[in-house]
Amino acid sequence: MVALKFLRNEKHSFLSMLLRKYYFLAFAFVISLCSVQANNIQVQQAKLVELDTISKSVYIQFDISWDNSWRSALGVANYDGAWIFAKYKPVNGNWKHITFSTNLADYSILNDNGVAATIEPSSTAKAALIYRTNSGDGTNNWQGIKLKWNYSYDDVPINQEIVIQVFAIEMVYIPQGAFFLGSGGTGVSEFYTAGSNSPYLVQNENAITVSSANGNLYYNSSTYGGDRQGIVPALFPKGYKAFWCMKYEITLEQYSDFLNTLTINQKATRFANNFNNKRNFIKLVNGVYGCDANNNSILNEADDGQNIACNYLSWADGAAYADWAGLRAMTEFEYEKACRGTAAAVPDEFAWGTTTIIQATDITNQNLSTEVVSPDNANCVFGEILQGPVRVGNFARENSSKESAGASFYGVMDLTGNLWERTVTIGNTKGRSFTNVHGNGSLDVNGNADINKWPGIGATGSGFRGGDWKYNSSYCKVSDRIISTNTSGGRNAGFGFRCVYGLP
Repeated sequence: MVALKFLRNEKHSFLSMLLRKYYFLAFAFVISLCSVQANNIQVQQAKLVELDTISKSVYIQFDISWDNSWRSALGVANYDGAWIFAKYKPVNGNWKHITFSTNLADYSILNDNGVAATIEPSSTAKAALIYRTNSGDGTNNWQGIKLKWNYSYDDVPINQEIVIQVFAIEMVYIPQGAFFLGSGGTGVSEFYTAGSNSPYLVQNENAITVSSANGNLYYNSSTYGGDRQGIVPALFPKGYKAFWCMKYEITLEQYSDFLNTLTINQKATRFANNFNNKRNFIKLVNGVYGCDANNNSILNEADDGQNIACNYLSWADGAAYADWAGLRAMTEFEYEKACRGTAAAVPDEFAWGTTTIIQATDITNQNLSTEVVSPDNANCVFGEILQGPVRVGNFARENSSKESAGASFYGVMDLTGNLWERTVTIGNTKGRSFTNVHGNGSLDVNGNADINKWPGIGATGSGFRGGDWKYNSSYCKVSDRIISTNTSGGRNAGFGFRCVYGLP
């Protein structure tokens, strides 16, 4: 007989786009349960059901809801969703990643409350995606979601007491389709079609030749524009094929929760001494990482800045987070696709598809979940007036347009300004060797990503796109590549990170 006993939740607060639920299980499964809420997404009623000691499997069941969800069938055919993954550890051991079943029949919803949902495993089985099945918009309220865990696959013995955490990240689906690289504008080292100087059309995932010969992809020489050589291989993710993109940059609380699952050695590598500066409020208090903007050593209170985009992330920090979550870095081609979509390129456009950019100059409700910038029509943080990044999705208001919300063609937020996007470049050999390989949920003993095809801790193969809170608006242009091959491996107040999931 399986005995279930509810225990007290280990943490008292939660995060903005990353949800976490703790529960304990010992086979008999012992779990804790509480209601948790993040920005506009909630996970409730988590429990373990249908333990099968013969097949060595159990279902993780929970409810999930969030507001302002959408799925469009006309025009921009895309939708939002949640990336769900989970970790476990022996009570006195280290965290490990849970592998879900790959059988679609092992995913279900007891009650969709009139909004049909689709649940599917990732190609690696390290996560699951949940999203609307049909077109529409509004609130998702899905109850009794069940994800099957074949725990023997992860070498969990039946008599071992373990702790489990479930995480969810808001994502946006970027559909398959042709798109333009470059805008025909004045950005440094913009992509263009050789011989015509017009934007280059990506029409498939086939290899792309970079050269000055007519019709090929090319770009002007600059210090960090790239070597203007080589074939961009067919396996390099070009953005034509569909992918999922994090709706927001990694937040302070998302990153602190990541830190809390690492070993002592891994934490030492991934935690920066210059955190708690330039609106980064991550602190270590009594062995736990969290946010403490009000500086009272009580973590993750309402005014502690959990929803602010996390800066001071090196390439290695961001890559480690991606590996841990079962995701990967975004390529610079995918960056332009996520911004521009299938629309015609506009010279010198920003992520929302126009050349209108209005600078944020002040912040009210600082560090709260309701933090908002002024003036009311601001749509970007740049130019060093604000001394650090702001709450993710800050510019979105009721009835906002893409331009006023600072949103991309597909509804991805803050791709222009706030923090630099760390992307994989096509400007050198290492970058061009990148493929659609995702993280496996684990890091090496030092806390680094352990995926061979990725740029390493030295950051060669990576670069920056999109500008940040410090530099002027020219750096924020979608197609500007002024530091697209910059291999800075250090941490900086303007460096953030955003992950993607590329469909197979």
